Amino acid sequence: MSSSTLPGHGPMVEAACGTIMGTSVAGCERFLGIPYAEPPIGELRFAPPQPASSMRSPYAATRIPPAPPQHMVPGEIFDVGIMSEDCLRLNIWRPSGDRPRLPVIVWIHGGGFNKGAAHERLYDARELALRADAVVVTVEYRMGVLGGFVDLSDLDDPRLGAHTNNGLKDQALALRWVAENIRDFGGDSQNVTLAGESAGGLSVLMHLANSQTAKLFHQAIVISPAPVQILDAAEARTVGRSFLELAGLATARELLDAPIERLTAAQAQLRDEMRHGRLLVAFHPIIDGDTVRDQPVAAIAAGSAGGQPVMIGTTRNELAAVVKGEGEQPSEYDDALRRVCMALYEDESVVQGLIETYGTDGRAGLYPRPPLPVGFLQSDRLIRRGANRAMDALAAAGHKTFAFMFSWDGPIGIGSTHMIALPFLFGTTAVERWCDIVGDGPQARMLSGTIQESVGQFIRGAVPTLEEIGPWPQFSEDDRQTVHVRGAQPELIRDLWGHQRVRLEQILNERR
Repeated sequence: MSSSTLPGHGPMVEAACGTIMGTSVAGCERFLGIPYAEPPIGELRFAPPQPASSMRSPYAATRIPPAPPQHMVPGEIFDVGIMSEDCLRLNIWRPSGDRPRLPVIVWIHGGGFNKGAAHERLYDARELALRADAVVVTVEYRMGVLGGFVDLSDLDDPRLGAHTNNGLKDQALALRWVAENIRDFGGDSQNVTLAGESAGGLSVLMHLANSQTAKLFHQAIVISPAPVQILDAAEARTVGRSFLELAGLATARELLDAPIERLTAAQAQLRDEMRHGRLLVAFHPIIDGDTVRDQPVAAIAAGSAGGQPVMIGTTRNELAAVVKGEGEQPSEYDDALRRVCMALYEDESVVQGLIETYGTDGRAGLYPRPPLPVGFLQSDRLIRRGANRAMDALAAAGHKTFAFMFSWDGPIGIGSTHMIALPFLFGTTAVERWCDIVGDGPQARMLSGTIQESVGQFIRGAVPTLEEIGPWPQFSEDDRQTVHVRGAQPELIRDLWGHQRVRLEQILNERR
């Protein structure tokens, strides 16, 4: 580690990639917008990422970098600021002082592979770096069509190259950058934890499923992974055709030259048209025979990774905010559930089975209290089912697996919805917008500290320990022990909502 602070300047690091200047912020040093790849612009718009060439030195890593291009709508929760195709950059936080060989957390943000940014205030990692005593890296990656999460091979043009899954390739290149450079920032390249939520959580599973990228990290944290059943080649080409039609593009040349606003507008339209279908979002990793060779759960179960310990879980009311307004009065529960089921499935036996499982009778007496019926089904179908299958695969493949469910009821009445664990993980409960959703009182800050300390234990190879329950039990398919992390005293639950888990698999498998 070679670092210093010049009078009148912030911290300076002599890294393998060049000299980098950052800023000091309340006990932490921050380096923003470090390029890890060449700008994917012009003829490289759809190309796999190329390692960054040498930077001008010293490089001032002091400004918030641009976000990946995306279509923004007023009032959205995402807080991305300026956007640019020149977005393949990462941000680093570390505790101040000469602290060599700290564990490293590499964070991959969510947003359905078409929204969000690593530099959002939600992901300000100062508190996490200090409380977990770690170096934290947050990564920008290409999303949507630029990220290769649709298949454009119908255009049959070599200028598009191997464009599928470019976003995953971006993340993998960032991990290689960390392996080569993080020691200069005080991090231990032999103790890297890859972590992510939603699309980021699925990304972590995709890297566990890839035997090459799985070598680049040593623990993993998976929060609310996006639907784990990813697109096969035929599905991905169908989505690609729909995108090209909406964008009004017919050739690779048009695709390479189109204004980015045209591409992101078509992405948004495609996302909205597919929102209520099987995958909820249009953009997903693709089985392409190269970067992705199989469904991630199957690959993990077959031993694709190296047995890294994994912490994995969901929130209690994952999709409560998405389905808010659907059957919220007791008299409407089952009718609303039937409408949703009939829109999803034509088979009356499937519809009836889901109503019996998730309706008024099916959820009666369950503990912990589940979401309302529509939210319960959609949360299980689109998030929790995949997480459960991933837990089983990880445990079967010999990974030490620690399962959790997160509960927090904030002041605006949407329950423990998707993303709600993130301000507690990062210590950003006071951030604008999120403060309104979760509240920022003493109990919230105490829970945030507990989570960060548990993460600090986990990333050092220790079993997380909570005062109230002792060491977290290891998850197994036999007893399925899950830690219920909540504002009140945490508790252990065996086989969380097990009847619904088993019946959902039976119903959907019988449908095939």
